[in-house]
Amino acid sequence: MAVILVVVFPLVFYTLLLLRDGQQSRDVIFNFKSPFFYLLVFLGVGLVTTFFSQMQYNSGHYLVLLTSLAVIFWVGSVVFRNFSKIKIIALAIFFTGLAASLISLFLFVKDHAERTAGLLQNANALGSYLLFAAPLGLILTLDEENKKLKGVMMLGTVIILLGFVLTFSLTAWVSFVIPLAIIIGYYWKSLFTKKNILIFLGVLIILLVATVGVRYLNSRDFKQAVQLHKTISSFHLNYSFEQRWNFINSALDIFMKNPIAGTGLATFQQVYPRHAFSVLEQPRYAHNYYLQTAAETGIAGFLALMGFIISLLVVVYRATKKFWTDDSRRPYLLGLALGLLGSCFHSLFDFGWQFPAVFLLFWISGGIFMGQKSVAETEKISEEKPTRSIIKIISKLTLVIVSLFILVRGLTLFLSQSYEDRAELKKIEGDLAATSEFYSLAVKLDPAPKKQRAYAQALFQQGAADKDRLPELSAQAEKIFQNISKYNPGDYFSFYEAGKMYFMLKEYSQAEAAYQRAIELDPIFHPDFYYDLAFLYYSQDKYELVIDTLQPVIDRYKDVSVSSNPYLPNQLAWQNFLVGQAYQQRGNIEQARNHWQESLRLMPGFQLAWDELNKLGQ
Repeated sequence: MAVILVVVFPLVFYTLLLLRDGQQSRDVIFNFKSPFFYLLVFLGVGLVTTFFSQMQYNSGHYLVLLTSLAVIFWVGSVVFRNFSKIKIIALAIFFTGLAASLISLFLFVKDHAERTAGLLQNANALGSYLLFAAPLGLILTLDEENKKLKGVMMLGTVIILLGFVLTFSLTAWVSFVIPLAIIIGYYWKSLFTKKNILIFLGVLIILLVATVGVRYLNSRDFKQAVQLHKTISSFHLNYSFEQRWNFINSALDIFMKNPIAGTGLATFQQVYPRHAFSVLEQPRYAHNYYLQTAAETGIAGFLALMGFIISLLVVVYRATKKFWTDDSRRPYLLGLALGLLGSCFHSLFDFGWQFPAVFLLFWISGGIFMGQKSVAETEKISEEKPTRSIIKIISKLTLVIVSLFILVRGLTLFLSQSYEDRAELKKIEGDLAATSEFYSLAVKLDPAPKKQRAYAQALFQQGAADKDRLPELSAQAEKIFQNISKYNPGDYFSFYEAGKMYFMLKEYSQAEAAYQRAIELDPIFHPDFYYDLAFLYYSQDKYELVIDTLQPVIDRYKDVSVSSNPYLPNQLAWQNFLVGQAYQQRGNIEQARNHWQESLRLMPGFQLAWDELNKLGQ
């Protein structure tokens, strides 16, 4: 029942808002040029796919997020028809971008990272976020006539651009080219004077030198202070391009194999391993929002999304064109329009929209332009007195209810995280009973698969420590794993953890089935899955199966860069060691020696391998 409320309630609310009066109803249902129509279809498709998703929990949460943002989009289209409000929101976007840049520069100076990431903790996400503030700042600076305000705006814009440049996000840079070209094309003759360019570049260079200088003073290492070019070196660029190309090809492959219903919202990470074209990295996102949507929601979801984006950009173009001659409105509308355009382009090859902080700017900006569709409608609404129609009253009451609902949900998530943190602390202290109790409370408030897995592990560990309660607690843990597999059948970690539990209980057939299911869902990115299955075979004296299980994995990862998985050398060392043990049991000492030597090459301090070789006199 709770899942239905979480998923359905926001969607019903959004529909009520859109159908608040007759005209809006006709716009949504009959006007196929309206972005509202495509957005409603997109959310409807997302709702349907959520119930058939391979990770229903993730899909449900993401659908709620999208619907909440859609509500913001609708509210923006109603509230931001008065231009004074638009001006305030535009300035808020600029100053929040400035704040984000200042914070990111401060952290960049302190931690000596190669790229600025700020509180978003991801350089590409920060670059995507600043795509809204950067063009807006440039235009407001160039249009400002007051010299003092112009100087303030210029300084703020330079700081934003400095933070943007130091993200070293090539995709964000490329996405900024189109907005920048439009700005230069329009303002070149009138405002891009030699003096302005020299001042702008001078301030930018001074701030950049100051930033590098402070980094040097903190680290006393000049090379570290200036090693910013590494992020855009040919090696990194080629590696990044190869990664994205693999992700995009895999997303296309997922879509081609699931063209009707997709795999469910927010399932790319779980589905990707079965469609990966390389073992370089397992991503959370496809780095192409449009293709990822196609993979997750099928053809209907993809067409609805594209219909929404295209129709919204048409509205943006028409609204900007309509007020082009209005010097008081044009700078703000043009700045917001270029932010939207850059963001839509950026989503072709990066994942900015998967960050709520970035997507929120998109929905607010889009809502502003929806409110500017008609001058006559704007003037009429500004002169009208608010009516007390039943539908409007219901909408306002529903808005309050949804706001309270979201607030309560936020509090439950916060409390759940608090209980999870306390459970982790008790685990470190060795208090297994308290660990299980706190995980139980965390799961009741937020039954995420990750938390359920941790709860099941805690129960089994408690049972292992208390033999009298082992049957009872292991049965509870088994029930939790079964519940996860029922509602989130794509969660390969749950099958893996269940396999480890069955192995400890000496229920080998069930352990084997669980391990094999985990490998089936993720056949490429977690070598430990194979190792534990092979160790299960080894414990049953099935040495041939040990070799057959691990040798393909060893061969697959032989030439893979450890930068994609820093634990890989140790994992492969253990796998080679176990294969060596299997060969030794079969009497093939030479093969055993080769694999133990490979273990030492991968992990020089591997004592078990040294011991086995010493027994052979090596």
